[in-house]
Amino acid sequence: MKTVRVTMSDDAFLNLIAQAKSKGLPGIASLLLSRAGVLTDDAEAADIKKKAFFKARKLGVGKEFKLRGLFLKDTWEQFPKAARIRAGRQFFADVQAGVSGVRPLQKSSSNHQLYVRTKDDSSA
Repeated sequence: MKTVRVTMSDDAFLNLIAQAKSKGLPGIASLLLSRAGVLTDDAEAADIKKKAFFKARKLGVGKEFKLRGLFLKDTWEQFPKAARIRAGRQFFADVQAGVSGVRPLQKSSSNHQLYVRTKDDSSA
C-alpha cells in the first residue's frame, strides 16, 4: 500500500473527521478513498488498525484489551465485517512483528485475541 500525506488547516481537518465519523468510517483516509470510489476492505482495515494503535497507546500500562474494545460498540459494528477481520489480522501481525507498546496475550473463550498495553520502549 502507498501512503499519501496531506497538509490542511485545523478547520478542514476537523470537518473531514466529522464527515468520516458521520459516515461510520474510521478516519479521513477511508473517507477520501470512499469519495474517490476506491475504498477497499484492505484500505479500511489499515485505517482501523492505525486508529486502534493510537487508542491502545493511550491505555495505561498493564491494561488488557481486545481490538474491538478500543472502539465504541456502535462504531465497531459500523465497520464492514471483512474490514474488521482484516484489521484484526493486521493488528496481530504488527504486534507479533514487535510494534512497541502492545503485546499479545491468549485468546478469549469467544476466540478474540487479547492484548496488553506495555511500555513503548519494549514489546515484551
